[in-house]
Amino acid sequence: MQNSNQGLIRCGLFFCLGITVTLVGMSLAFRSQLASEQWQSSPRRGGQVRRPQVEETVPPWGHIEFLKIPLINPDEFFPDRPLRLKKPEWFFENFSEERLREFLLACDLSAAEQAILLDHRWWNAVSNGCVLLPPTEVLWSLNGLARQQIYSTLGKSPRNYPQTYPFRFPPDGLEKRFSESRLSRARLGLIRKLTYSDSGCVCFADLQLLCGVFAPREFAQAVAALYQVPAYRLRLRMMPDSDVDSLVKYWGKGGREKIIKPLLDSLAHVPGGASISVSSLLPPFARLRLYTFPDSWDDPTTTKEDCLFTALNFFNRAADTNLFNREYAGQVFHSDYVRINDEPTLGDLVVLFNPAGEAIHCCVYIAADFVFTKNGINNLQPWVLMRISDMTACYPAEQEAHVVILRRKTEIETATMTLSGGPP
Repeated sequence: MQNSNQGLIRCGLFFCLGITVTLVGMSLAFRSQLASEQWQSSPRRGGQVRRPQVEETVPPWGHIEFLKIPLINPDEFFPDRPLRLKKPEWFFENFSEERLREFLLACDLSAAEQAILLDHRWWNAVSNGCVLLPPTEVLWSLNGLARQQIYSTLGKSPRNYPQTYPFRFPPDGLEKRFSESRLSRARLGLIRKLTYSDSGCVCFADLQLLCGVFAPREFAQAVAALYQVPAYRLRLRMMPDSDVDSLVKYWGKGGREKIIKPLLDSLAHVPGGASISVSSLLPPFARLRLYTFPDSWDDPTTTKEDCLFTALNFFNRAADTNLFNREYAGQVFHSDYVRINDEPTLGDLVVLFNPAGEAIHCCVYIAADFVFTKNGINNLQPWVLMRISDMTACYPAEQEAHVVILRRKTEIETATMTLSGGPP
């Protein structure tokens, strides 16, 4: 009976925490939008994927305006809660006890930290490595360099989920993310104390420590800020002097020119101009998923739709479920697309490669420096429009990763035939 009551109490606490985070997240999003409901104009060229060429007065995608929105999922705000809040357990894969000892001695640890972490009472040798159970006081005391040394090593094994998928921010991104959180300066200082650097990003992996010292509302505020997705709303500004034919050619790719031309032509005739959401110009697959979370769909297979499945289905009216087969999707990826050095255009694949030449993420170019992406931190990530710089910050690499642009071979062949006046 006592265990049953404790279980009910625990469930009640989690329920209350969920409600609190939902309200906090919605409040943050609402206040943030009220404070900055000012659309900005996009750069003329494609940000990190910019190609050197003659500057045009108006880019091929037209005049794009954007508004950042702090997207969170109020129904499943904390999808990886068990993995984030579990008791810290450092797994050093393929480490012998002697190798672990040498590693810890090489880290920037204080004498007291070394004495504790080298105490075999905290160790457990397993068949494929060593497990170390770090005491809470050590986790709080680590300096940034020691945390970086240890966590970057732990992050190489998927068993260490918090270190493999830390919350990642640009150098000044942590302060910006928490600027609307209403957390006190002292609480922000505690979060900052637990950060470390990796591949030019500020990383945070010790969410379970906050749970032990923050009040429930403070913890909810921190979670709401950490789980925000840096998404954007985009809209196309049509003016009376807009080149409608060129814009229809750009946004109507995939055989959709006749579908969008009447709307764009009508908007161009509005006195003073008018704007339309870019989401209205996207193909059905992307338009239906944009700003949604997989677990919100009735279709249970939606949670299996990863970044490659999403990118390869971009122009499809209905999802090609054959692309759930990883081998088949890989064949399509390698056989139907080719690398280009031209300026990217709507529907091109933006692929992030690590230094080993492995593709670690794939998304779809939209316009300016924005992409349609489903990031792969976990299978419950939403489909969003995101800046390329925000997208790349989500993916760690021991050295700087690089972006490659791929285009469908059929599109290149069609363009070649058009320029030559017939089949090559």
